[in-house]
Amino acid sequence: MTYSVGSTILSDDYNVFATGASNGAPTDSANVNNLWGAGNGNYGFGQSTTLSAVASGNTITATQWSTLISRVNSIKAHQTGGGVSFTNTSGGAAVNIASGEIIYQLSQLNSAISSAYTSQGVAASTGSPACHSTASQSITDNSKSFPATQPFNTITMTFVLTWSSGTAMRYFFNAGGYLEFTMSMPNSGTSKTQSWSNLLSDVGTVRFGGISSVYTGYSGTWNTNRTDFNRGSVPTSPGLWFKKYNDTGVGDYNANYVEAYISRINSDSAIAVTINMNDAAADSNTAEDYVNNVANVRANVFAPSTSYISNTWGTVTVVTS
Repeated sequence: MTYSVGSTILSDDYNVFATGASNGAPTDSANVNNLWGAGNGNYGFGQSTTLSAVASGNTITATQWSTLISRVNSIKAHQTGGGVSFTNTSGGAAVNIASGEIIYQLSQLNSAISSAYTSQGVAASTGSPACHSTASQSITDNSKSFPATQPFNTITMTFVLTWSSGTAMRYFFNAGGYLEFTMSMPNSGTSKTQSWSNLLSDVGTVRFGGISSVYTGYSGTWNTNRTDFNRGSVPTSPGLWFKKYNDTGVGDYNANYVEAYISRINSDSAIAVTINMNDAAADSNTAEDYVNNVANVRANVFAPSTSYISNTWGTVTVVTS
């Protein structure tokens, strides 16, 4: 690649920025089309306005160059909330060049595409999505009570989140969409009720999105908490994703735990999340050993922002049982 100060910008240079290959063939690498278009795996927003390759030896037009820079700016703006302030190395038009003007070397172009590639879909360690902005698309609650008689055993709540296709699901997560789960129970009544209330509150907020699962606002320790969430890592048969015992409440109930299993179903177009609340404490069958409040799990779907890209993922439907 010859893109440097003082050199002529060749079709090979442009094609590498646009498609990842000097001959214009699409590649799974850090390039504009892989990020903007259909992409592959964890990359690709599914936008239709991808860049066309330039035939070998042809001149790069003002429109082609301006469109390339515009796509990079849109990608970066979607991810961070602001585009790239491209500057020239030696004057002249930087971005929106007109026919006949010289295209000067932009020192940030390589790094802008590279950083966009590494940032796509990533959830920061703070729990904030890398995507510039997201909005709650839907909130779905699932509530159940423990049985009135012992042994209480397990409450199971299942959420099935469905996209129109596996590709739509991929675009959703790639563009910064994510799922959040929280749990609660009113903290009143018997000792066991208050213990379960504390445990569910101690789970905090669990976020599935991008290429990681993030746990925030929790208390105590986890028995299991996988962080490698992405569409490819979700198993096709239910796999344990997190598990937490009662370790901050009443000691008599420390055998109680909540856990989640996740799987890809329906030809990879849906994700099933099953929450189990297992009342495994060795009770003495006193009045304090009953649960007299309802347990609740809330699923919140946060869709990617459409300020800089169009919606290619559709609407996520949520069904509970």
